[in-house]
Formats: sequence, structure tokens, C-alpha cells
Amino acid sequence: MDTFKYPPEVEWKVDQNSKKDFSNLAKIINKDRKITGVILQHEYGIFGGHYGENILSFMKICKKPVLVTLHTVLPLPKPEMELVTAKIIALAHSIVVLTNSSKEIIELVYPESHGKVTVIPHGIHPSKFSTQSKSKVKLELQNRIVLSTFGLLGRGKGIEYIIHALPKVIKKYPSVIYLILGETHPVVRRSEGENYRMELSQMVTKLGLKKHVKFYDQYLALPDLFGFLKATDIYIATSTNPNQAVSGTLSYALGSGRAVISTEFAQAKEIVTPDIGRLVIIKDSSAVTAALLDLLSSPQRLTQMHRKAFEKTRLMLWSNVAEGYINLLYKKSEQYVVATENTAQLLGAEFLTNFIPRELS
Repeated sequence: MDTFKYPPEVEWKVDQNSKKDFSNLAKIINKDRKITGVILQHEYGIFGGHYGENILSFMKICKKPVLVTLHTVLPLPKPEMELVTAKIIALAHSIVVLTNSSKEIIELVYPESHGKVTVIPHGIHPSKFSTQSKSKVKLELQNRIVLSTFGLLGRGKGIEYIIHALPKVIKKYPSVIYLILGETHPVVRRSEGENYRMELSQMVTKLGLKKHVKFYDQYLALPDLFGFLKATDIYIATSTNPNQAVSGTLSYALGSGRAVISTEFAQAKEIVTPDIGRLVIIKDSSAVTAALLDLLSSPQRLTQMHRKAFEKTRLMLWSNVAEGYINLLYKKSEQYVVATENTAQLLGAEFLTNFIPRELS
């Protein structure tokens, strides 16, 4: 049964557990002359089978160029994951990763990927730079120092380490409020309900932080999300996974022109520089405390960080990201067209951007 109501632009739905569904879609695409290439956004958990191996049923049959974006890149994958990834790389015409460190890892672990890998960063939405004042008034957060984290909640998010970091900060800056934005991940909710959120809430009460920590248990639409980001003084990226290749939440925060404190995961180590934020050791509350006290000690420097974060992320705008994908796919499509019949018809064709499995969660 569907767990998500897809918008009208989604033309096909695939049962992630049905190899036949994947094969049938490939056959449909093969016959469609309007499609000269496929962009596949890859994550191991959404395509069904062992480490998402069911996507191979699509890739083996699809005759159009397939560009695969690998969102998870591990330096020491389990043998089964490494095997599936190697097959994906072999079948793909191009591989896209989102950071330079991911490119280095892919080419080291999978030498056969050399010449196939391109770096295109995670995209951000266009927005005008603004200070926090107007957004704080709209959210009734005026006269507060706003810290925030957003995203689907689940163990591994690391929120507990931020909460434990707050008492010493609040002692010096009593107007601090920490906003935890986002509902519990649906997979987590099915397995353990709201246990993690309840544990966090109990921790807040035990530490006497109820006036300084606020949960927003909902999935925020983009306008609402950006409203909170624009009200934020410091965004905190909390991942406890050092191998996390990329974080959309970190990208959005920087793109909104906000200084950040981030744990040392792969993307953060590459893009969070001292002029826009601070890196902290994973699962180290004292390091978070020190970073917060550092950034809050100079409001003027913090304002400069906001402006610098905004300026440094303009290349990440979705328009630039889209151009990168279009250029890469057209390059591969042209190579494909040369090797096929009906060249004139295919050269004028459009390409497919994405297809989405039925069960995303």
C-alpha cells in the first residue's frame, strides 16, 4: 500500500520489492523516444533487496544512459554492500557524488570507477539574505538567541549531546532557545514509536531546560522551514556518523546565510571553515559548549559569518546543480545517440530526471 501521495508529475510508481516492476519500467523507458537518459538518485535502503540490489534489475535492462548519484559513500563498506555498489558502478554511464572526499573514496574503493565520477554539490533553494529580526518577530522569538536543528528524528541524530551542552551556555546567555524541528522518522516510528523524542523531552526536564528547548513535532513545508532558518543565530548539525557523505539540512542552513556548528562528518569537514562556523568532535557535549560560547562571544563576528556563509554557497543553488546534471547527461546522451539509429529524432528528445520507488520510508 502506498505510504505517500505523489504529485501529478510522477508518471510511474515502482514496488521496491518487485524486481519485475523495475524490469518493466526499464522496458517502458527503452521504448520511449522522448527519453534519452535517466538520472537515478541512489540510496541503499529505498530500492529493495539486499543493500538495494533490486535496482540492478532496472539497470541491466535499461538501454538508455544511466547517471547514478551515490548519496551514501563508505570507505569500508561491508562485502555485500561493496559487491552491489561495484555492479551499480559497472552498469552506470556516469557516477555523481556530492563532495570531493566522496569522489576520493569511490575511486579508492572501486578503481573501476576512474573516469566515471563527477562531483556536483547538494543543492540549495534561492533566497535573499536577511538578518534574523523580522523572522524572530513573526515566530515570537524576539529578544532570544536562537539555535536550531531540523530533520527527521531518530537515534543517531545526536540531539542528546546538544541538549547536554546547553546548561553552561544558558548560564552565560539566558536568552538562548534551542529549536528542534521535525517529526520522528516514519521507519523509526514504526519500530519504536516516539521513544527517542520522549527520552529527549525527559532529558530537557531533568536538566531544567524546559524554557530553553522547544520541539516542533511536524514535517515543515519549505516556506515554514526557511522562516525558522532565517530566525536562527546558529544552526547545529548533529550527525553522529563520521562517514555521512552529505547533509541536506547543513546545506540548507548555510544556504540561508547562517553560521553553523557541525560535528565532524564527511561533508562538514569539507565545507565548514572557520569563517562560517565551527567543527566539533562527534558525541562531545563539552566541545559543543565551547563552540557555542566562542561564537556567541562576538555578535559582530557572528553577523559576518552569516554573510560569508551566504556568499560561499551561491554555487550550490539548485539552478547551478541542475545545469551540472544537464551538461553531464547530455554529454552521455550524445555518446549514446552516436551509437544508435534514428539519431536525428533522439537528438531533439528530452530526458527523464528521476523515478521514485513506491515505498520511500
